Amino acid sequence: MPDMMAMAPANAILATEEVTPTGETGAMANLLDADGNAVGQVLLTPVTVGSDGTDALLVQVQVEGLSAATADEHGFHIHAVGQCEAPTFESAGDHFNPTDTAHGLLHMDGPHAGDLPNLTFEANGNAGAQWATTLVTLQEGETALMDDDGAAIVIHADGDDYISQPSGKSGDRLACGVITMSR
Repeated sequence: MPDMMAMAPANAILATEEVTPTGETGAMANLLDADGNAVGQVLLTPVTVGSDGTDALLVQVQVEGLSAATADEHGFHIHAVGQCEAPTFESAGDHFNPTDTAHGLLHMDGPHAGDLPNLTFEANGNAGAQWATTLVTLQEGETALMDDDGAAIVIHADGDDYISQPSGKSGDRLACGVITMSR
């Protein structure tokens, strides 16, 4: 699979070597599997990245024991509705896409604001990763996650191919977490 830091549109997904928290309130999502078991957490922290101080959102994910996940890559997206009704999690809606772009970090007319790199799972259902993205914000504006119907994080059954429409052939939804502001 291609290196998303190198292939994504400029400043969409950024390396996290030079990350500075802004001190603004962050958000989180507690991930549940289709049986309602807690399997992980996602932290969203407003940061600046790099020497130029680009505003971004640091996405940190830790998953443990997601038994439905195979030792492979799995799609990882922000979805448009802050609901996670098991077992299918269809209540989370489509990918978060307020700018009406094409799906995919590699698509010339993309990506959706909610497109993130795949998560790579181990055989035991564990995964962890972090990225910084400029595609979404916790502040007011067109790409604000905390709008009237909220947003959710979803882990999919298959890897995102980063180009197919409408969702990268990432398959069924294995886990979901509603994004809530941290206190």
